[in-house]
Amino acid sequence: MTQRYHCKFELKKLTSMNKFERPQIADYFYEMYLRDYNNDLIDVPILIENTASDSGGYPNREDDKTKWILTRRFFMYDTVSGID
Repeated sequence: MTQRYHCKFELKKLTSMNKFERPQIADYFYEMYLRDYNNDLIDVPILIENTASDSGGYPNREDDKTKWILTRRFFMYDTVSGID
């Protein structure tokens, strides 16, 4: 089964110099796991569609799944990089 979630964030608040305007849970890495019948954790590969490659393309938007770049760790939004 495939799950797809979309979200939108207000850029002005994410990049605000006022730390009280920025979301409290910003800049946290997340990892998604499934718990199996032995109570072991199994990591779930995540496809982030707007991941850019070094060559400037977006491999995760292509139909050829062999070119996809899957990840285990991700964050919802980044309020640190790109701010002087």
